[in-house]
Amino acid sequence: MMLSKFKSKKMDLMTDQIFAEDYQKEKYNARHVKELADAWDPAKCDPLKVGYENGKYYVFCGQHRRAAAIIANNGNPVKLP
Repeated sequence: MMLSKFKSKKMDLMTDQIFAEDYQKEKYNARHVKELADAWDPAKCDPLKVGYENGKYYVFCGQHRRAAAIIANNGNPVKLP
């Protein structure tokens, strides 16, 4: 069994530091984002999973939560786990 070379760590990032370009396998669903934003509670947000490449963080699990957080915060960046 080969162990991964990648290390993981928990950190909080602002939504404007996280990009969602072509890294998530699930298609963007605007209706789902609106439902999340309408019921947004930051205390219930599961941590996003992001990768770091070429000096940028890219979300590969959590693009809808990221988008909902921005909408719920009136389009302003917000800190997410």
